[in-house]
Amino acid sequence: MTQSFPSGESASDPITILQAKLSAASELNQESATKLANQKIEIDQLYARLNQVTSAAEVAIAQMSAEKKELERNLRWANEGRDNAEKAEKRAKRELETYMENQDTGVSLGHPYLLSLLFVWSQFMILG
Repeated sequence: MTQSFPSGESASDPITILQAKLSAASELNQESATKLANQKIEIDQLYARLNQVTSAAEVAIAQMSAEKKELERNLRWANEGRDNAEKAEKRAKRELETYMENQDTGVSLGHPYLLSLLFVWSQFMILG
């Protein structure tokens, strides 16, 4: 974007020299304006792309946050279920041990309470 001007005898007229300088300045101004316009278009395109990427990232973050909450809830439920099953197992073992210790009390294996207790314990052993 530099311009050189002829010197010497071919450009002796000051008006011609000024017209050449004005023409060169006008041409440089036009080139600068064109470059500036192209850069503005590029900046606008990059800004639009940035907005698209930002929107997509916000949607992805929202989806991941929802999935995280659901997974945390499922984990909490699984832990609570495991805790409850472990408590039930301990209770069933205690009751079974109590029964075994007191076998001479006349409670038979056909007793409905004992059968339900054995069933719960066996289900825990199968699922656990």
